[in-house]
Amino acid sequence: MPEATDEPAEPAEPAGQQTLVDLLGPALDRSSALADQLAHLLIGPR
Repeated sequence: MPEATDEPAEPAEPAGQQTLVDLLGPALDRSSALADQLAHLLIGPR
């Protein structure tokens, strides 16, 4: 019985981490791009 509970639990954790990475990855890219645009607007062209 414990083996049956361990098997589904192990794949569930990495799968959750992968989904978080997939969601956070593009969000971080967008936020960095927005930060660059804001800096360009506030500081002006170099």
